[in-house]
Amino acid sequence: TLRKGPKEGILNLLLGGALASLFIFQLSGNLFAAIVSVLFGLFPAWLFAVILRETVSLSITIEIAAYLGLIVVVIFHYFSNLENNIVEQFKSALQQATHTMENAPALPELADLPILGLFLSGLLMTQLISLFFARYWQAALFNPGGFKREFHQLRMSPRFAWIVVGLVVISILPMANLGIFNQLLVVGLAVFFLVGLSLLHYLVGVRQLNTSWLVGAYVLMVVLPHLILLVAVFGLADSWFNFRRLWQAPQA
Repeated sequence: TLRKGPKEGILNLLLGGALASLFIFQLSGNLFAAIVSVLFGLFPAWLFAVILRETVSLSITIEIAAYLGLIVVVIFHYFSNLENNIVEQFKSALQQATHTMENAPALPELADLPILGLFLSGLLMTQLISLFFARYWQAALFNPGGFKREFHQLRMSPRFAWIVVGLVVISILPMANLGIFNQLLVVGLAVFFLVGLSLLHYLVGVRQLNTSWLVGAYVLMVVLPHLILLVAVFGLADSWFNFRRLWQAPQA
């Protein structure tokens, strides 16, 4: 799609989707569920690739993807029973896991998590990361170093940042029925987590630091998951402060 256009991409999507649907159908026995799963897995990636091809901007593409993610959260929450299905499947998976785990966390505590937001943000992150890989491979073939420059400049607009700040404020208010805002907040912060990672990569690059700093940062985020939120806040603040202007390359 990035190189040959949306028509070529949609043909590949239909062919790959048909094969994947048949494979999932063989495993699950549910053709409708197989088709829906493939559409959710492949169509967003194609759509984001088309947007990137037309805008030639990774930042604009990801911001549009973020808005679409928020819209999907609202649709799932208000206009279908998909949220309930996701929650029930999540609880079922937890119940199976707790049977095989010693000292497992209490199920009610885990079930209170914004499951829909976590599910959709995970799906969105998967699609965007696949887009990053596609862009990286395209750049490696036709524009060496191009993806690195694009990724290092990844930045969301202050407009979207204010939306996420508004979600934060609403989510901490002592009011009832705020579940939808928590779900939206998770999706918004997931996007800013990518921006925060971009800033880390930019800082290591502009300061000519060893890549082991990046490896260490990723390891710390795995060991201390709360750092993921810190990275997301870092990316959020960049919408106003533009940290890249503060970090100058060392003088020769």
